[in-house]
Amino acid sequence: MKHFALLLLLLFTFNSTAQFEELETPLIAAVKANNLKEVKRLVESGVPINDDDRFEADAIDIAVSNDFRDIVLYLISKGATSRENFYEAVRFGDVAWVKTLLSYKFFDSEAMIPAVESNNLEMVKTLISAGFPVDFEQKRRTGLFKKHYVSPIEIALNEHYDAIALELVKAGSPLKEAFRDAALYEYTDLGKQLIDLNRQINELFLICAETGNKTLLDYCLSKGASATSTDLEGNNALLLAAKNGRKELYDYCITHLGLSPNSLNVSKENALMLSFRSSNAGMITQLIEENQNLEFQNIEGETALFYADRCELPEIFGIYLMKKVNLNHADKNGNTVILKAAFRDNTSHVFQLLEQGADATVKNKNGKNLLSGLLSSYYRNEEVKTLALKLINQGVDVRVKTTNGADLTFVAIQAGDLELLKLLHSKGAKVDGRDGSSQRSDNLDMEILQYVLENGGDPNAKDNWSRTYLCSALEKNDVELAAFLVKYKADVNMPACFMGETLLHEAIEKGNLVWVQFLVESKADLYVKDTWSKNAMEVALEKGNQDIVTYLRSKGAMTKDELNKREVERAKEMQQLHAMIEAKDLTKVLSLINKYPEAILSQQETQQLSLLAAQTGSVELIQICMERYKWDLNAQLNFEQQTVLHVATKNNLTDFAILIVNKGGNYLQEDAFGKTAVDYAKSKEMKLFYKNLSAKKKNN
Repeated sequence: MKHFALLLLLLFTFNSTAQFEELETPLIAAVKANNLKEVKRLVESGVPINDDDRFEADAIDIAVSNDFRDIVLYLISKGATSRENFYEAVRFGDVAWVKTLLSYKFFDSEAMIPAVESNNLEMVKTLISAGFPVDFEQKRRTGLFKKHYVSPIEIALNEHYDAIALELVKAGSPLKEAFRDAALYEYTDLGKQLIDLNRQINELFLICAETGNKTLLDYCLSKGASATSTDLEGNNALLLAAKNGRKELYDYCITHLGLSPNSLNVSKENALMLSFRSSNAGMITQLIEENQNLEFQNIEGETALFYADRCELPEIFGIYLMKKVNLNHADKNGNTVILKAAFRDNTSHVFQLLEQGADATVKNKNGKNLLSGLLSSYYRNEEVKTLALKLINQGVDVRVKTTNGADLTFVAIQAGDLELLKLLHSKGAKVDGRDGSSQRSDNLDMEILQYVLENGGDPNAKDNWSRTYLCSALEKNDVELAAFLVKYKADVNMPACFMGETLLHEAIEKGNLVWVQFLVESKADLYVKDTWSKNAMEVALEKGNQDIVTYLRSKGAMTKDELNKREVERAKEMQQLHAMIEAKDLTKVLSLINKYPEAILSQQETQQLSLLAAQTGSVELIQICMERYKWDLNAQLNFEQQTVLHVATKNNLTDFAILIVNKGGNYLQEDAFGKTAVDYAKSKEMKLFYKNLSAKKKNN
């Protein structure tokens, strides 16, 4: 397939090239052949020399790029308007010719690049005097997906074209960038020439301190730089020398410039603190030995120990710990060094600090502790896991979050570590851990999931794709997992999947009949709407899966239009309900309300149905009233304030009355006449029932 695609690409390229060649005009051909005579003949015959409607270069562009000067001048004299390829003209290096083109308004914003690359000082000066840009970057590609940028001053400095670099700086290239290279690579003559420009002299002095160039530093001082100069962060020459590991210059700042070894910048950082950022282990060690106050704090409340922890030289931290400094000092945010080390995943330092007696239980002001850092790197280090388990068993608080905001139990679940999950839960962590975005883990391990749900975890929690456990089970086509989740009260009707779709719609979309059947049998709502306001039947019809359509039909599912039609029919038939109740036609009443179980009845209609049930002794009807329409058995049925039990007793329906009492009917409740159901008993059987009931209550 790759070879076929490459063949097509080559064929397309060949065809395109061939087409361009076929479109080449006689004038273009004459220019390419450097045939001035033919060019003149064609132009005199009326051939247009400016062709702005085509993608190819104009005739003059080709002449300029090939350095065909006679043709260029002739075409200009005949009104050629294009001024392209000046970049190529500069590359040829003829200053006189470039000046000629400049007189005709030729221009290229990046023309300074070829002038510098060819080390053509006169060309550079010519372009500068003509106002060409000097401070820009040119994008260059070194591969299909690789690129880098170059600037004129960068090229000049890399190639040691000092004279050109000086001219560029005079014209506006960054002085400090040029001087930094001159100081760092000891281009002393260029450095002095840049200093002689008398610009930003104090800043150049500080660059000398950073780069350790004592010669240029002294030259800056001789030209008026202040030895006490500081940068925007308040660093003087001594602090910059320490920060960059320039030991010789650091000593020079003390002995010859009179700068104090106790100097501080605006962040209250001293030389020792800044030296930890360098790679000069010897200098750092010397400053550790010389420093009399290792507990000095910067503006954030950090001591030098914090800097030692961040030092990239592995041996330095151990050397510093030998000074027996305060390991449990906390900065302004409540972080001790062991917390900082754990947060940066520097487990080596964590172990060293614990061995030296650092407090493992400390928390910072954000409530994070050692476990917050250790369990963030849990997956990568078995040694860290062992330490974390040890700390948990020692009582370190587990009700914290990791550095990225996740619950510790989330880490355990995500890693599939049931042992850790149980331990964390037993120590007080919530079992149903969330990540920093309050989303559940996407781990569906049955054993872990069962433990989470058995201990109160949310069966409807969503992951970072807004999927519930049930949606994940659907994606895996795992009905067994789904049944397990439903057992733990997972909601089959909530928006469960990406874009807020319900499970039933997703199952229909996937054409998965087994899942559709499972969801419907689990009480999935057939009429909830999807993102496009379609219900289950409409989605099924749209997808055309006849097996699913047939199944949904068997469960009474309908489209919106079918529902609307049925609603009209239902409304008409339900209007007859009152007449059926009045006629005490129990058969028709039951048939109608069972035909439309979703129908919503008024309080009065439910009251009338309950009265009919009491009059006829219909167990089926009273059960419907109680369960479907939520009728209270002790509510009043008529103006006489009688209940179902009153009416059933008056109608001598003993078995029905017994049922009502067993369902909670109050046989001692009085009606408007002050009578209870007992007072309406007529038959021996009914009286005996109430007598036994009263005796039983009396005995109790």
